Amino acid sequence: MTNQEKQDCLDLMSETLFGLFQTAFDRGDYDTSNAIYEEWMVDDKDPEDGNYEFMFIDDLSLLFQDEN
Repeated sequence: MTNQEKQDCLDLMSETLFGLFQTAFDRGDYDTSNAIYEEWMVDDKDPEDGNYEFMFIDDLSLLFQDEN
């Protein structure tokens, strides 16, 4: 996976979680919005704004592709 592909994954994940957070918050579902917030934030900080490293693993499903 290239660095650009990794960044694209992070962008998609952050945009998706933010959209879900905003929808839940707008509905008044504060428990769900808080859960989504806590799923992304690290010590109340956006991990993309700090010195955090995301870990990516290889697609393990490829190991079993030929067995089916």
